[in-house]
Amino acid sequence: MGTGCTKEPKVNETNKRNTKLLMNLKISLKLKISQVETQIREKNREIEKYKDSAKTYLRNGNKLEAKRQLKKKKFNEEIVKKLNTQIQILDDQQMILESTEINQDITETVKKVNEKIKQVSNNVDIRELEKVVEEMNEQKEKQKEFNEEINEALNQANEQDEDLSDELEQLEAEMNNNMPKASTEKIEDNNIQQVQPQTHKEPEGNLVFL
Repeated sequence: MGTGCTKEPKVNETNKRNTKLLMNLKISLKLKISQVETQIREKNREIEKYKDSAKTYLRNGNKLEAKRQLKKKKFNEEIVKKLNTQIQILDDQQMILESTEINQDITETVKKVNEKIKQVSNNVDIRELEKVVEEMNEQKEKQKEFNEEINEALNQANEQDEDLSDELEQLEAEMNNNMPKASTEKIEDNNIQQVQPQTHKEPEGNLVFL
């Protein structure tokens, strides 16, 4: 017990120191990269300056001085190449540092998870666990039987609905077969009712007064 209590604070203290060291290194790298980038921009400005000077001397016919300006331009171009190489190295170091930081976080997470698993495992009763698993399996079987009963009931309902649909179609067919007779009789009755005898009136003559 005593050993475990003293070991954990030491581990935490070491992790804190490593985290602080990584943070300081990241800051230093960013600062160094920024400085080198500034130097590159300054050298590029000097290169353009020497190039323009060489053109000016050449237009004035001073080839010797133009060549000296081009020599200075070439020298600064070599410096820029070296500075770009430094930038690449610093970028690689920065990526390695970030990867190290990620790995440290992952390692710490794995350690914490393992500790929790150990704590849970020590407190778990195997018999209780087996009992829980058995009860879960029983519940699955009951649910499976219930689903089968529901499906069977639905199938029966569908079959019954199909039977009713067939019977309904037969009934409609019978009604359609009987409809023409009934409608014909009704039409004939209506025609008989509409035909009435017409009374013939004699034309009235003119009255003659004597």
